[in-house]
Amino acid sequence: MGLGDLIQRNEPVQISSNQVWKSVSCGLTHTLALTLDGKMWGWGLNGNGQCGLGEISQSNTPLPVDTTHTYVQISCGASHTLAIRSDSTLWSFGFNGNGELGSGYTEDSMYPILIDSISKWVEVSGGFSFSLARKDDGTIWSWGFNGNGQLGLGNTIQQNSPTQIGTNSNWLYINAGSSYCFAINENNELFGWGYNGLGQLGIPVSTTQSSPVQIGNETDWFYISGAKGYAYNGTLYGNHSIGIRSTLNNLCATGANYIGQLGNNTLVATSAFNCNIGSVDVENFSQETHSVTLFPNPSSDMVTVNINKDNYQTYSYRLFDMNGKLVLESKIMEPNFKIDVSTYPKGIYFLLLENGLESYKEKIIVQ
Repeated sequence: MGLGDLIQRNEPVQISSNQVWKSVSCGLTHTLALTLDGKMWGWGLNGNGQCGLGEISQSNTPLPVDTTHTYVQISCGASHTLAIRSDSTLWSFGFNGNGELGSGYTEDSMYPILIDSISKWVEVSGGFSFSLARKDDGTIWSWGFNGNGQLGLGNTIQQNSPTQIGTNSNWLYINAGSSYCFAINENNELFGWGYNGLGQLGIPVSTTQSSPVQIGNETDWFYISGAKGYAYNGTLYGNHSIGIRSTLNNLCATGANYIGQLGNNTLVATSAFNCNIGSVDVENFSQETHSVTLFPNPSSDMVTVNINKDNYQTYSYRLFDMNGKLVLESKIMEPNFKIDVSTYPKGIYFLLLENGLESYKEKIIVQ
């Protein structure tokens, strides 16, 4: 937990008030976090160098990782870590017995090592002993353990370096679970592959899927997450999935449910997404729940922003890409304005509106 001790907590406790944090990612027994200025910190179990500290001693408090560079994204696998620097290069560290670092060999690394400096990487997601990543050209790549087809390559052969999944270049979002993966394309369609023995992919076929298969025919998916899981006595746990569709007010869940992880008031597993689980405030879905609405969204041209406030005040706005890079900044005098996104690469962007008294964060999808 990074609190300086080994005492369990049953409620949230603040970790380090000296930093302004931007993002965090948890592995099986280690944690990595980024500050707003792009500095990386690690803590927890570090026997394979998964904290990136240059040695293998456990740390009970956050320690700086690679103080000479800045990073825009991180993702922890079970015992390894993936990271993208501010120059869009791909780095990794930690356990590498299954090639999950993508270095081309299987030796562990206690500090970040360069995997690729030629391509521009925009998203990483660590699974249990494997890795998934997306480039700025919309292609997705995988490497590491592949016993359940979780690399999506049509086989179960381990890969020690990044290998492209299929030929499509229209992917917007990726997520690696314990032994399976999801991806959402620019049409907001959901695809999955890997282990499906407990219905965690949301398809009725329980056999391994070694290539991406479309899940349902919906075109409104904008978030999905597979359980990271852990191994115990030869069994891999972590086999349920949670997603959100932009047109619904509920969570969608599928897979294992032996301790109620699907949140549907039962202990019965499912093999298809149940999208009537719990109310969730889906971004931009109505004026009644949001002071800011966007239309159209997704868009490939102009997005109209409406600030639904009776006591409107002048706002400033900033638009960031998925890596936290500022791409647009301006002040607005009217409650309705337009943003031209026609020149931006396809993907997810975040709009931050502020007026000194309040702020709103909205998501824009460029397709």
